[in-house]
Amino acid sequence: MHSYALLALGIAATLPRVIATTAGPVDLTVETFDQYISSYDAVMVEFFAPWCAVCKELEPLYEETASIVAANSSDIRFARVNCVEQNELCETYETPMYPTLRLFQGVGRETVYNGPRESAEMISFAEVRLKPAIHVLTEGELESFKHSNQVVVVGSWSENDAASNQTFTRVAEELLDYYTFAATSDKAKTAKPSITLYKQYDTRELHFDGDFDDDAIIDFIALNSVPIVGEYSQKWSWYYPPNASVPLVAGFAHSAAERETLTDLMRPLAKTNENIMRFVTVDPAREPIFAARLLVPGENKGTTLVMRDTSDRVFHLSEGEDLTPQVLSKWIEDFRQGTLTPYEVPEPAPEPEVPEESVVILEAASFDSVVYDADYDVLVEFYAPWCGHCKKLVPTYAKLAQHFAETGEKVRIAKIDATEHQIPEHPIKSYPTIMFFPADTRKDAMAYEGDRSLEDFVKFIGAN
Repeated sequence: MHSYALLALGIAATLPRVIATTAGPVDLTVETFDQYISSYDAVMVEFFAPWCAVCKELEPLYEETASIVAANSSDIRFARVNCVEQNELCETYETPMYPTLRLFQGVGRETVYNGPRESAEMISFAEVRLKPAIHVLTEGELESFKHSNQVVVVGSWSENDAASNQTFTRVAEELLDYYTFAATSDKAKTAKPSITLYKQYDTRELHFDGDFDDDAIIDFIALNSVPIVGEYSQKWSWYYPPNASVPLVAGFAHSAAERETLTDLMRPLAKTNENIMRFVTVDPAREPIFAARLLVPGENKGTTLVMRDTSDRVFHLSEGEDLTPQVLSKWIEDFRQGTLTPYEVPEPAPEPEVPEESVVILEAASFDSVVYDADYDVLVEFYAPWCGHCKKLVPTYAKLAQHFAETGEKVRIAKIDATEHQIPEHPIKSYPTIMFFPADTRKDAMAYEGDRSLEDFVKFIGAN
């Protein structure tokens, strides 16, 4: 049997193990990061910011997952890095957004986690990387092993073919979250390397006949492992990327029964167009981001059929059309002939503009006298002129100022260009930053971290 060059995971014996003092995620710093990462086989690290709403939403699940892992595994741990306090560390590991999750298997060896924010998925992501990427099979094991997962990829090459061994290992390590990989030895010295893909659905066995390189093998697996009619999920989103090489037909429906009906409707056309188009059903409530990308409105409760071409243009089947095989077939044919018109979201009627005259415009020189006035509660937006979120807030903020001007309450709604006017006791790290200064507490400011709607602003000010 050929000895395949599979990955062996280990820990440097000279480094002491760092023990967490709590069951939750360990807070890492520049000083403790390398030692802690080196103390375990795998460490999931959340790079976060305290003001980030998504981070706050993730926090209870992340803490629960860390506790589960600490109680059940000596090899895996969950940790986190506060990027406001540990900015240097977050710059080292390039944190483009918050939160960013990375799995470390030693210092300098990390993988970004983009999967579902669920305990089982995050733990599985770590666990699968502690096992060899490729199962080495004897001749008698193949028959049963090829049924061990929905998709099993088996490679074979001659004993002295190190290049094919390395290529297949790289592919397996890249795709190990999605497929099961195995290898069998071929004793022949001149045997051509081969790959067979086994599926538990559609065409059950497919053989690779392209060049034995990473891209060609990955393309073969991705194209041929997709079900004739799949079901979209975040984990499998890479099957259906924007600007893909083939068009995508997506059927959106809220109930499982409706999606099953769509699957039955699309399957004959999917077989006819196999490898020319991809077909998928989608639950828009579970996949709202994907629905939004294909311009399916969130309030839509019916069934919607959408086509996305290779240029990322979107075409909707006309509303009111009966969903029959004939209608769907004609729609696809019209798409091929180039007679369909791309769908455009109707422009909503513009809201009447509210003047900002009730908003107090602050400068550094006027900040103390306006904000620390003992007779007024003051809400201050620290903004930047180039900030998109700040621009989006303008009409709501103007309505808020107008609301308190009309009620006569002693509340000021103010804003300050924080790129031009710095207030030393209130350093700003993100835009917009919104702070509330109650009248009776002088300089004790409260950060506003709620929804930026008129109703929520009014409720917050009234409660404080």
